[in-house]
Amino acid sequence: MLAITKQKLEILKDIFRLTSEQSKAIQTKKIKTFLNLSKEKRLLVKKIDELDSLFQKQYDAAKQPVKKGDFEQVLAQQVDIKEIQDVIRRIKTLTDKIKAMESRNKEAYNQFIKEMMGSINQPQINKQEKILRYKKMNDYKKRKK
Repeated sequence: MLAITKQKLEILKDIFRLTSEQSKAIQTKKIKTFLNLSKEKRLLVKKIDELDSLFQKQYDAAKQPVKKGDFEQVLAQQVDIKEIQDVIRRIKTLTDKIKAMESRNKEAYNQFIKEMMGSINQPQINKQEKILRYKKMNDYKKRKK
Protein backbone atom coordinates (compact mmCIF):
# COMPACT_ATOMS: atom_id res chain seq x y z
CA MET A 1 0.00 0.00 0.00
CA LEU A 2 2.87 2.33 0.72
CA ALA A 3 4.26 1.89 -2.79
CA ILE A 4 0.85 2.71 -4.26
CA THR A 5 0.49 5.92 -2.25
CA LYS A 6 3.99 7.01 -3.22
CA GLN A 7 3.25 6.28 -6.86
CA LYS A 8 0.04 8.30 -6.63
CA LEU A 9 1.94 11.21 -5.12
CA GLU A 10 4.42 11.17 -8.03
CA ILE A 11 1.61 11.15 -10.59
CA LEU A 12 -0.06 14.04 -8.76
CA LYS A 13 3.21 15.97 -8.99
CA ASP A 14 3.09 15.44 -12.76
CA ILE A 15 -0.52 16.62 -12.85
CA PHE A 16 0.45 19.70 -10.84
CA ARG A 17 3.23 20.45 -13.34
CA LEU A 18 0.86 20.03 -16.29
CA THR A 19 -1.75 22.23 -14.62
CA SER A 20 0.88 24.91 -14.11
CA GLU A 21 1.84 24.64 -17.78
CA GLN A 22 -1.84 25.00 -18.66
CA SER A 23 -1.93 28.26 -16.70
CA LYS A 24 0.96 29.58 -18.76
CA ALA A 25 -0.64 28.39 -22.01
CA ILE A 26 -3.94 30.12 -21.28
CA GLN A 27 -2.17 33.33 -20.26
CA THR A 28 -0.30 33.37 -23.57
CA LYS A 29 -3.49 32.34 -25.41
CA LYS A 30 -2.02 29.07 -26.67
CA ILE A 31 -5.26 27.14 -26.67
CA LYS A 32 -3.95 24.15 -28.61
CA THR A 33 -1.19 23.68 -26.03
CA PHE A 34 -3.78 24.03 -23.27
CA LEU A 35 -5.96 21.32 -24.81
CA ASN A 36 -3.01 18.97 -25.41
CA LEU A 37 -2.01 19.31 -21.77
CA SER A 38 -5.60 18.46 -20.82
CA LYS A 39 -5.32 15.20 -22.75
CA GLU A 40 -2.09 14.33 -20.96
CA LYS A 41 -3.72 15.01 -17.61
CA ARG A 42 -6.70 12.79 -18.43
CA LEU A 43 -4.30 9.87 -18.99
CA LEU A 44 -2.66 10.49 -15.63
CA VAL A 45 -6.04 10.71 -13.90
CA LYS A 46 -6.90 7.28 -15.34
CA LYS A 47 -3.68 5.93 -13.80
CA ILE A 48 -4.66 7.41 -10.45
CA ASP A 49 -8.07 5.76 -10.69
CA GLU A 50 -6.36 2.41 -11.29
CA LEU A 51 -4.05 2.98 -8.31
CA ASP A 52 -7.00 3.91 -6.11
CA SER A 53 -8.75 0.69 -7.06
CA LEU A 54 -5.63 -1.36 -6.33
CA PHE A 55 -5.12 0.45 -3.03
CA GLN A 56 -8.71 -0.31 -2.00
CA LYS A 57 -8.22 -4.01 -2.72
CA GLN A 58 -5.02 -4.12 -0.68
CA TYR A 59 -6.60 -2.09 2.11
CA ASP A 60 -9.53 -4.49 2.30
CA ALA A 61 -7.10 -7.43 2.49
CA ALA A 62 -5.02 -5.68 5.18
CA LYS A 63 -8.10 -5.20 7.38
CA GLN A 64 -8.29 -8.95 7.86
CA PRO A 65 -7.24 -9.97 11.38
CA VAL A 66 -3.58 -10.91 11.84
CA LYS A 67 -2.83 -14.36 13.25
CA LYS A 68 -1.48 -14.55 16.76
CA GLY A 69 2.27 -14.78 16.94
CA ASP A 70 2.88 -12.53 13.90
CA PHE A 71 4.29 -9.70 16.03
CA GLU A 72 6.88 -8.72 13.41
CA GLN A 73 4.16 -8.41 10.78
CA VAL A 74 2.02 -6.24 13.07
CA LEU A 75 5.02 -4.01 13.88
CA ALA A 76 5.89 -3.66 10.18
CA GLN A 77 2.28 -2.70 9.38
CA GLN A 78 2.33 0.00 12.07
CA VAL A 79 5.48 1.54 10.58
CA ASP A 80 3.96 1.39 7.08
CA ILE A 81 0.73 2.94 8.33
CA LYS A 82 2.53 5.96 9.76
CA GLU A 83 4.44 6.47 6.50
CA ILE A 84 1.27 5.97 4.46
CA GLN A 85 -0.48 8.60 6.58
CA ASP A 86 2.34 11.04 5.89
CA VAL A 87 2.17 10.43 2.14
CA ILE A 88 -1.62 10.78 2.20
CA ARG A 89 -1.27 14.17 3.92
CA ARG A 90 1.09 15.28 1.15
CA ILE A 91 -1.33 13.94 -1.46
CA LYS A 92 -4.18 15.95 0.13
CA THR A 93 -2.12 19.15 0.14
CA LEU A 94 -1.10 18.71 -3.48
CA THR A 95 -4.65 17.83 -4.53
CA ASP A 96 -5.95 21.03 -2.93
CA LYS A 97 -3.34 23.08 -4.83
CA ILE A 98 -4.28 21.37 -8.10
CA LYS A 99 -8.00 22.03 -7.52
CA ALA A 100 -7.35 25.73 -6.86
CA MET A 101 -5.19 26.05 -9.97
CA GLU A 102 -7.76 24.12 -12.04
CA SER A 103 -10.45 26.56 -10.92
CA ARG A 104 -8.36 29.56 -11.98
CA ASN A 105 -7.54 27.89 -15.31
CA LYS A 106 -11.21 27.19 -15.97
CA GLU A 107 -12.11 30.81 -15.31
CA ALA A 108 -9.31 32.06 -17.58
CA TYR A 109 -10.30 29.64 -20.34
CA ASN A 110 -13.97 30.65 -20.14
CA GLN A 111 -12.97 34.32 -20.20
CA PHE A 112 -10.81 33.71 -23.29
CA ILE A 113 -13.70 31.98 -25.09
CA LYS A 114 -16.08 34.76 -24.05
CA GLU A 115 -13.70 37.37 -25.48
CA MET A 116 -13.36 35.40 -28.71
CA MET A 117 -17.14 35.14 -29.06
CA GLY A 118 -17.55 38.80 -28.18
CA SER A 119 -15.15 39.88 -30.89
CA ILE A 120 -17.06 37.77 -33.42
CA ASN A 121 -20.43 39.24 -32.46
CA GLN A 122 -19.38 42.91 -32.38
CA PRO A 123 -20.54 45.01 -35.31
CA GLN A 124 -17.77 45.54 -37.85
CA ILE A 125 -16.84 49.14 -38.54
CA ASN A 126 -15.14 48.82 -41.87
CA LYS A 127 -13.92 46.35 -44.44
CA GLN A 128 -10.29 46.39 -43.25
CA GLU A 129 -11.29 45.57 -39.68
CA LYS A 130 -13.40 42.66 -40.97
CA ILE A 131 -10.41 41.28 -42.82
CA LEU A 132 -8.20 41.51 -39.72
CA ARG A 133 -10.76 39.68 -37.58
CA TYR A 134 -11.16 36.99 -40.20
CA LYS A 135 -7.40 36.48 -40.31
CA LYS A 136 -7.21 36.20 -36.51
CA MET A 137 -9.95 33.59 -36.42
CA ASN A 138 -8.36 31.70 -39.29
CA ASP A 139 -4.98 31.68 -37.49
CA TYR A 140 -6.69 30.44 -34.34
CA LYS A 141 -8.35 27.59 -36.24
CA LYS A 142 -5.02 26.60 -37.82
CA ARG A 143 -3.33 26.53 -34.41
CA LYS A 144 -6.20 24.52 -32.97
CA LYS A 145 -5.67 21.71 -35.49
